[in-house]
Amino acid sequence: MLATILICAFGLRFVLPDSLGAVGLGVFLLATAYCCYTISELLHNALLPAAGESKALPMISGLGLAMGNVASVTLLLALIAATNLSSWVNAQPGGIGALSGPIVAVWLGLFIIPFFLFMPDRLGSLGSWRKGAIETFTPPNFKLWGPPPVLNYAWSAPINAAIFVVQKFRESPNVMKFLLARMIYADGIAVLLTLGGVYVAGGLGWGLTEVMIYGIAGSLIGALGG
Repeated sequence: MLATILICAFGLRFVLPDSLGAVGLGVFLLATAYCCYTISELLHNALLPAAGESKALPMISGLGLAMGNVASVTLLLALIAATNLSSWVNAQPGGIGALSGPIVAVWLGLFIIPFFLFMPDRLGSLGSWRKGAIETFTPPNFKLWGPPPVLNYAWSAPINAAIFVVQKFRESPNVMKFLLARMIYADGIAVLLTLGGVYVAGGLGWGLTEVMIYGIAGSLIGALGG
């Protein structure tokens, strides 16, 4: 999932204004990266109990969210400084807008390293979170080299997942109602933030610096909320 997000972020370098297929490519890369991020959240949430004592988990979760928003503010401030102070950045095709994707990819790839080095690997039913992740996201009989797995897995997995969800609705209706509401809320927030940037840029005519300040304001509010 992380590798796909990094590839999509680097790919945004080729989404240039007025270029052929820019809108389609940009939407595809952003949608793919967001889907991978959402799936990776499953692992992040499952790892939370290993991050500390049970009474400290709410603070750890909120602190992680807040620090993520602080990191966003830091990066956006650096991009604003680069836009206003560097003639080389402004001379590049697409300017800082086209360079922001690769910059985010490098940022993410660099700061994810401490997670892999220091995250506790508490034993579970599958032995460790590393083994659990592999078991969860790898199709049966998958081989790195050789022919791909049987295609019917790609068809059966979503069907089995849908059946599982229906069964859980019957067994734990309150939990499933919460998860459904959480899904709608999270997707709504993502759409609101994304379309908000599009609206202020295209509808109100804001420049790149103003749009980044808009992002900083949103991240600061998110940091305070976390």
